[in-house]
Amino acid sequence: MRHWLTRAYGRKPISAAATVLLAALFALAAYIGSPPLPASAHANVEVANPQPESELEDAPDRIVIQFTEPLEARFSEITLLDANGVRVDNQDSKIDLTDPTTLAVTLPPLENGTYTVSWSNVSTVDGHRVNGAYVFSVGEPISGGAVVGGESTLQSQGEPFFRWIVLLGALAAVGGLAFQALVVHPVLSRISGNPAVKQARDAMLRRGDVAIWAGLGLFAIGSVLHLAQQAATTFDVSFWNAIGSEMGTIVTDTDWGSDWLLRVSLIGVMAALLTVAARVPNREMLLAGDIRLGQALRYTALLPGAAALLTLALISHGAGTAGLTGTALAADFVHLLAAALWVGGLVQLFAGLPVLIGASREGVLRRILQRMVPRFSVVALISAATLILTGAFSAWAQLSAWEAFTTAYGYALIAKLLVLIPLLAAAAFNLLWLRPKIQTATGRAARLMRRFVALEIASLVLVLLAVGYLTALEPGRQVASREAAARGPSFTEIAEGATIDTRFEHSRVGPNNITITITDRRGNRIENANNVEVIIVGLSAGLPSDLARAVDQGNGEWLIEDYRLSVAGEWQIETVVRRPGSFDARTAFRFDIGGVGDGGSSLFAPNPDTAGLLFGGAVAAIGLMILFASVPLGAVYTRSGISIAAPGLAAAVVGLVIIGNAVATTSADTSGLRNPFPPTAESVDIGRDGYVQTCSACHGEEGLGDGPAAPRLTADLTIHVPLHRDGDLFTFMRDGISGTPMKSLSNVLTEDQMWHIVNYVRTLARPGG
Repeated sequence: MRHWLTRAYGRKPISAAATVLLAALFALAAYIGSPPLPASAHANVEVANPQPESELEDAPDRIVIQFTEPLEARFSEITLLDANGVRVDNQDSKIDLTDPTTLAVTLPPLENGTYTVSWSNVSTVDGHRVNGAYVFSVGEPISGGAVVGGESTLQSQGEPFFRWIVLLGALAAVGGLAFQALVVHPVLSRISGNPAVKQARDAMLRRGDVAIWAGLGLFAIGSVLHLAQQAATTFDVSFWNAIGSEMGTIVTDTDWGSDWLLRVSLIGVMAALLTVAARVPNREMLLAGDIRLGQALRYTALLPGAAALLTLALISHGAGTAGLTGTALAADFVHLLAAALWVGGLVQLFAGLPVLIGASREGVLRRILQRMVPRFSVVALISAATLILTGAFSAWAQLSAWEAFTTAYGYALIAKLLVLIPLLAAAAFNLLWLRPKIQTATGRAARLMRRFVALEIASLVLVLLAVGYLTALEPGRQVASREAAARGPSFTEIAEGATIDTRFEHSRVGPNNITITITDRRGNRIENANNVEVIIVGLSAGLPSDLARAVDQGNGEWLIEDYRLSVAGEWQIETVVRRPGSFDARTAFRFDIGGVGDGGSSLFAPNPDTAGLLFGGAVAAIGLMILFASVPLGAVYTRSGISIAAPGLAAAVVGLVIIGNAVATTSADTSGLRNPFPPTAESVDIGRDGYVQTCSACHGEEGLGDGPAAPRLTADLTIHVPLHRDGDLFTFMRDGISGTPMKSLSNVLTEDQMWHIVNYVRTLARPGG
């Protein structure tokens, strides 16, 4: 092994090997980011059959619910209650063997009446218990209702603290070992020794090892406490009553327990490798620039340590983000790697500085700090930038809307950002003011540095506590989605002197009441409207437009009752108000609705294509920073520079590939041919101008195909437009229609003008348009 490493990386193999190891882990994270896997943080309902609030003619023989995460079979159940609260299902809930997200229970013959479906589950991803209920009826109208829902609060008060202890211990141990590989050993191996230098460096390494073992101890304690808390949550008992056989059941009978056992085993392997390596007396070989079996074992321990961090990412919200599981998981993993380097490095500095302060008279302080601090500054800067980039991505993925900042998750994230202020201030002080003072390397400067390092560590401890709360809470986007779904969207716009307010009862799939209120500029109700129509289009599902007429309720209020929004996704509604003696008043807007059974929890969801662009940009930026960091080391002209530049270049290329893949996927998606402009009055006016100048000569002023320059077989737009989607009409203008007089207009009209014309020609095909 020594000869192979020496041939590959020269006489300084340790820093190069550690750098390549971290680069390999980074490449693994980027690779994980490529496949989008379906999931969601907390196992919420995705599809239910029978549907919530459905009124059935025939009784079902089973209830089937598909959730957003795989379920623990032993702790997941569906219960059916009749109107008297009596359980009437066959009590045989089972997980589908081919799809662990699907839970079903069979039913006996049911009598007519209203029934309540109650469900509870435990996710195999985050281990959280969620429950909810909904109603349906057989043979008669529903006599009561229950909204599908799930818990949005903490599973337990202790869970954030236990996650915090586990995370703090893992980062201190794995990051401390990585810091020794990237900073401490490369520096100490270059210092030709005298007895004082040798004594100081040995003492620093011993104190650093103590810090690593303390981190391992914290991890072990936190893991046991976390297991006990998971048992308490799963069995719905107190923390103290869960200690015992319940913990063993979690480990042996659940996927969450299997992941826990894997994580603990990986840290155990790391501890075993460190123990064996410590018994091989070859540290002097390492410091002389050589490597032996003991040190190979020591730094091989980084592999199970990093894998343990990956298992922590696997129980994070990133591992359960619908549509971009792989990308969000990769971002969380890279975030943990960067946090480990920063936390572990600070702990190592704090542990080692007293040794150097005590040796300041012998000149050891200057010789070591002048070499160590600049190197750590580069590592810390790259780590901090990586944390900011990946943290911003994760925040976007778990919030996805401004409304989510007002949830418990949003408040915890804000608290985390506030705690970062003193952390960044202390780091900036160390970098900009204290680092130049190290050139003199006085004991006073080192003591001041230790105080600010202590402040950074304290701030990071609080940041990690906020992270513990964030991972224990339901993502803000899901909570905000349910709250928005319960309220329903509302939109107000002024057109032709009328203020049109359109409100939906809720934002969920199913029957919905739509209320339109019309007022003048002074807020007085307009009562002389003789017709109010809405044109509704299911954009995400590519559904054709549907015309619905509102019923006058008096006093300027119109109602469309029980309009059924059939699928989840993006919808468009166009409201047209007609009054005698006035032009038609027209407004339009777009909105999202949640799934049939999720209570609206998918209303705010991150866009996978946008996620690819953001994550690819973050990876490329991190790679470029690493490349810049290699310049002082000689970049491609020295072995040390190459060992840093190579992974940086690889990361930059991977980032560009991810961006290119996201762009290509978006361009190839035919559903991307969606009109970017809602058919507002302004858009229709722009389209009218473009139509008159470009299209009316053939199609005629009213779209009847009777224009003065019309050739034979010119289409009557009032007949043909309703038969096509917006994307089809746009394509006809952009590309033309082969074998017909319709030629491409791409050299006459811009794409925006074509979309506006689409909105205008839609009005030609409607009465009164």
